[in-house]
Amino acid sequence: MKTRNQRFILCLALVVALSIFAINRKFERSPFYTTLVDDVYVVPEECLCKSEKTGNIYNFCYSNPQNSTLQGIVFNCSHVDFMDDFGFFQNHEDTFYENVLKENRNEEDEIFVTACSNDHFLTGFDHYKIFRRSYPKNKVLFYGLDLSNNHQEKLKNEKYLEFRQFNTSKYPSYVKRWLDYRFKPLIIAEVIQEYKNIIWMDAHILIKNANLTNLVHSELANSITNDTIPLKSPILFFIHSSHSNFATLDQRLLDFFPTISLELLKTKGKGDQLGANIIYLSRTKKTFEILKWWILCALEKECMNPGDTTIHCHFDTNRFTKFANCFRYDQSVLNLLLINEYGDYHKYQSKYGYLIN
Repeated sequence: MKTRNQRFILCLALVVALSIFAINRKFERSPFYTTLVDDVYVVPEECLCKSEKTGNIYNFCYSNPQNSTLQGIVFNCSHVDFMDDFGFFQNHEDTFYENVLKENRNEEDEIFVTACSNDHFLTGFDHYKIFRRSYPKNKVLFYGLDLSNNHQEKLKNEKYLEFRQFNTSKYPSYVKRWLDYRFKPLIIAEVIQEYKNIIWMDAHILIKNANLTNLVHSELANSITNDTIPLKSPILFFIHSSHSNFATLDQRLLDFFPTISLELLKTKGKGDQLGANIIYLSRTKKTFEILKWWILCALEKECMNPGDTTIHCHFDTNRFTKFANCFRYDQSVLNLLLINEYGDYHKYQSKYGYLIN
């Protein structure tokens, strides 16, 4: 009888242990998200792309984070070597806690990044000079988009500025169509390998407060210790666009990145689109998971510009439920990826957008 009871207790303990294991497998937790993981989901073979250089294999079919059965079409496997080049096969640790809670910060903790073509140089350089009044010693990476030698000369004597001509020779030829804005995710992918924290600024952006970076880090640190603060993302926008994601969505983009609901993209207070003209990024595992698809979209010809699109919008009086017959390229894509991930724009918008013009 005693032996039988011991066997029963042993079997019961085994069942409990297996149940706990199953629950832990079911839910994957990180500082930024809780995602339901589909244990039976298997990546289709046609979605797998293998690098001939390294042998690394990547999934090139996006699955909606809220419903893995919503799968996008496969990206071209010709882009696979860029995944190796950008470090997507590495095991990126989630260093967000360390990044934002670090007490002794210095100029090397953040890198400001911008890019400029010849036709925007005068505005971009003027705004850079104004930026320097607030941030005299912070390092800036200034990327040239085929920037002329004359314009480069004006940058040579600037302290704490490193000029880099954006090398497009390794990318598909259409990356040089600057108005597609493919350069932005590709530059960010290059820089985030070197620096843990990036603040991207479009050439026309003006930061009005010298304390912006400290304020943002305090905001993020508070979000970690205070559940009432909605921020959940290591990628932050600042400026509200005053319209929905749906208003500037070319629905051909959904072939690559399906949504769980068009209504979500139209819903004021959740599906609002935010400006990609200034972006904060912290180098984390989650950042790379999202950047992977933004970068693949930039490399895929029909993704970041589905064709016959324009950035010039014709808004209805309702800027949320009506399509404005336009597309915002890099901005539309990154917003779609983030709303798919988090379901509410408040989870990736800083409250300090009013400090930026």
